[in-house]
Amino acid sequence: MKLQAGLLAVVLAGSLAACGSGGGGAGDADAAAQARGPITIWYSNNAEEVAWGKQMVAAWNAEHADQKVTA
Repeated sequence: MKLQAGLLAVVLAGSLAACGSGGGGAGDADAAAQARGPITIWYSNNAEEVAWGKQMVAAWNAEHADQKVTA
């Protein structure tokens, strides 16, 4: 489980780095912070990760009625 958490952290860090490399400046960040719309994610094929993902989607949707996640 610690390995999965570590891998998840690496993947998220890489994703954030990739998203931040556009060089668009603060205007893009401000626009992104204000953006609303559908959020679609995908699950891995690992049973434990799928269970965790479903819990996270349910928790997010319960707290963010205006930003529903579809998985």
